[in-house]
Amino acid sequence: MNNIGKKLKNKFNNFVYKTAQYPATSTAKNYELDKIGNSYSFCMVPKGYLDSTSIIYSFGAGEDITSDISLIEKYNCEVKVFDPTPKSIAHFENLKQSIRQGTDFFNDQGHKYEMSTPSVIDKIQFEEIALWKEDTRLKFYMPKDKDHVSCSINNIQNTNDYVEVEAMKLSTMMNNLGHEQIDYLKLDIEGAEFAVIENILQENLAIKIIYLEYHYLDIDKALSSTRAIKNSLKTLMSHGYVIIDNDRNRYFTLIKS
Repeated sequence: MNNIGKKLKNKFNNFVYKTAQYPATSTAKNYELDKIGNSYSFCMVPKGYLDSTSIIYSFGAGEDITSDISLIEKYNCEVKVFDPTPKSIAHFENLKQSIRQGTDFFNDQGHKYEMSTPSVIDKIQFEEIALWKEDTRLKFYMPKDKDHVSCSINNIQNTNDYVEVEAMKLSTMMNNLGHEQIDYLKLDIEGAEFAVIENILQENLAIKIIYLEYHYLDIDKALSSTRAIKNSLKTLMSHGYVIIDNDRNRYFTLIKS
């Protein structure tokens, strides 16, 4: 394909992604939402549903856990954070060390971490485990740009380099941590969300609120990628979830009705 063909293809894909018609957000109840975090690392939480006793699981830390820290600050809760990515593990360890030393530490966007007290970091339990549809060890493929952090199980960037990591079903993690339900589940897992959501629904796990980012299965196949997102959302809705927020046709907040 020549340069003109590539530009036309990119325009078509961008148009499809921006105009894709996903299931509508719920109007049955006036859900007020809080935006927790900063302009880059944030999540949406319906008001009145979380407190200090809430069980929160967050998958996909990357090199910015601002939203996880903000959840702790907002609700005085604990957050279980999961990410086996080497850069993510190093980032979290360096953050903890900086807090102990009383020095500033910055996320990958150059923003300084702000905490009301150093003890906030103690409310994060970091687990070096990947979330998947089965308990296994698998290849975690590195991003094309070595300066980037996000690895993927599905190799959505078509790279050859990988690390082997431990992966578990959500039900296994919950059992290991002694939890029968999750109040807030945050997913940013680079394309693995499709299989993970299917497994969660198959096992009928008790999850009240889900905030997730959908990734494109193939950036150059807009129609099939948007179809996969639509099917995943419809499956969630068929299991009692309603969509209460859609941000940029990729970030969705759902609540079990």
